Amino acid sequence: MLTFKLLMIGEPDVGKSSLLRQLERKFNVVNNKGTTVGVPLEVVRIGTDEVVFQIWKIEAIEEFKSLFKLFTKNLAGIIFVFDLTKRDTLYALEKWIALLKERNVKYKPLLIANKADLDFWREVSQEEMIAFMKKYNLELVVETSAIDGKNLDDVIDYFLGAFGIKEFII
Repeated sequence: MLTFKLLMIGEPDVGKSSLLRQLERKFNVVNNKGTTVGVPLEVVRIGTDEVVFQIWKIEAIEEFKSLFKLFTKNLAGIIFVFDLTKRDTLYALEKWIALLKERNVKYKPLLIANKADLDFWREVSQEEMIAFMKKYNLELVVETSAIDGKNLDDVIDYFLGAFGIKEFII
């Protein structure tokens, strides 16, 4: 069985937990909530007998720094999440990206622009997202909605393609 560890990181209230709930509903998965070495940790497993994605949700950069080796051991990818209605949540990702670069961590990146259902309160344009993506060598930006699950298939499809997996049927 192939197992791919993904981190989901971003500021509080950008919708990481809601995105995980949508993934659970969409793919009928098991959610393991708990604490690892004193850090609240939520791990969602999506997969089949052959392929599993473990998505570890990280809340605070301080926790991440203190347990850096635990979180980055066997890391395959990172889902950077920000809130389309709060520009500062996009630029807060810079500190995470800088830390990962400083520590020479290799991973497949994905930028998620969450809360696409709140377009009338949007603060971040597509052009701004694309510029951010290019500046930090992120390969793809996906607009999602944790309310209705919009484009969550694109998230899974991106990582399947990035890891060279052709079939993934749940």
